[in-house]
Amino acid sequence: MLEPLPDGSLLIVDMGFYGFEWFDSLTAAGKYILTRQKEKVRYRVTRVLSQGSHLH
Repeated sequence: MLEPLPDGSLLIVDMGFYGFEWFDSLTAAGKYILTRQKEKVRYRVTRVLSQGSHLH
């Protein structure tokens, strides 16, 4: 699935495709993903690139 996508591609997927190893492989291949975050996921903000009324 990764091969035909150009570098810098952004995939928007359902949470059924949620997997950190897959996310890492996409990033390593120069592709990115956007999905909803699961309720129980823990994370730590390391750097804020942009902040507004609808994003952080």
